[in-house]
Amino acid sequence: MINKLTLYSTLSFLFLFSCTKKTSTVQHYEGESPKSCVERIIAADETLGDIRNHACEKISLSQTIKNYVAELKALDFNACPSDFTDGFDAHTSAWEDMVAVTDHYPNLRGEMHDLFDKIKEGEHAMEFNLRLKAIWDTWGSIESAIKKE
Repeated sequence: MINKLTLYSTLSFLFLFSCTKKTSTVQHYEGESPKSCVERIIAADETLGDIRNHACEKISLSQTIKNYVAELKALDFNACPSDFTDGFDAHTSAWEDMVAVTDHYPNLRGEMHDLFDKIKEGEHAMEFNLRLKAIWDTWGSIESAIKKE
């Protein structure tokens, strides 16, 4: 009973936190320069990535990725250069596509990179590696867009 109560309390807290965070982080940055926009998005992604890497210690990897994607989609890219925005859209989609693999592992818990190492050795390794490559490839397009700035 205590375990269920702890679980429900934790899930309720995460739900409430994510709801309030989404409403407070959706801001518009009028007059923001493209460079400033890129820097803000990269800083946000770094923070969200740190959260993502550890969230799957408590919740499923698929839910962790879905939360990460939702937070990325809530960011304001209006002042960012189009190639940077397009790159991030592709990157976000690549993360969404990974859920097709991680859905096979609903009970796997741990730090994200440790879980990825386990999946690489499992029966879904081929599909996982293709989707992971897409994540890295799309990150490469983001880095190329940053270099232009």
